[in-house]
Amino acid sequence: AQPLSTNSAAPTVANLTFTNGEASFTLTPLGGNPANGDVGQFQLTVTDAQRTYSRENITGLSGALTVRPFGLHVPSSGTVSGTNWSNNSRDQTGSGGVFGVAGQDFSVQAVAVSWQSADDTNNDGVPDAGATLSDNIVTPRFNTMPTFSASGTFSPATGTVGTLGAGSGSCTNGVCTVSINYSEVGSFTLRAAVADY
Repeated sequence: AQPLSTNSAAPTVANLTFTNGEASFTLTPLGGNPANGDVGQFQLTVTDAQRTYSRENITGLSGALTVRPFGLHVPSSGTVSGTNWSNNSRDQTGSGGVFGVAGQDFSVQAVAVSWQSADDTNNDGVPDAGATLSDNIVTPRFNTMPTFSASGTFSPATGTVGTLGAGSGSCTNGVCTVSINYSEVGSFTLRAAVADY
């Protein structure tokens, strides 16, 4: 594997084998290490400069290639913009300590992370149910504010899932921070998603 050049004057040279006019190749993070990967959009230019079949170079340009984060991790510990997440007992029975007050703002984060084989056992590019994304490598160029929602398991079961109110936020080096509030009492599952990337 070799890095792709971003300089057309000094292109990456690769030997491709064509069969019936087609050749395939695979793009991976440098060295196959997700630590060298990131998100973004790019185009790929391929040029046959040998002029075996033409007096001119034969050049092709790909469509836009988009590389998205593998998933979004919502930390549930530590301190986020003054909100002490160590007070979050993650209790679903109603017997845990109080984390916050209904309607009062608290800060949350969503961290865009790279793929890890342990989190994608069926290799479909989507985190497996129950995957632990806290140890995945952050994709620093991610800067799209996710949408946060209250869903999934909540308590008390006879109650009603509340609504989330979100204020302004920002993303820096793949970590998005926003102030939100929850309209109800009880516990709920906080999800972060980006609908279209």
